[in-house]
Amino acid sequence: MRLNIKGKKLKISSKEFHAALAAEGIPVGLGYIHKPIFEYEVLKDKKTYGKTHCPFDCEKSGKKDVRYRADDYPNTYWALSHWLCMGWNEGLTESDVDDIAEAIRKVATLLPKPK
Repeated sequence: MRLNIKGKKLKISSKEFHAALAAEGIPVGLGYIHKPIFEYEVLKDKKTYGKTHCPFDCEKSGKKDVRYRADDYPNTYWALSHWLCMGWNEGLTESDVDDIAEAIRKVATLLPKPK
């Protein structure tokens, strides 16, 4: 599950919200992945399917010179460093979900009120 904390509206940073949830015993991570997927070698260097570079620049895909550039995704770095993430799966009990919801509600309720 991903939470996007709107710091300007809430008057609290993602880091502070993360710390408050962690203090409530909620297992939550700050940030998502370390770098955007387009920075990984497979996309950046088009290292797919041996030396064909398919589907980036092969005739079978009908694509010509496909590129993924940071400029094309201007909010990516901000989002990856500000999202709060927690595991959410079939192993959570109804009680777990209630605890998580209550902690989020508690932290949000205790925030300074926007003026």
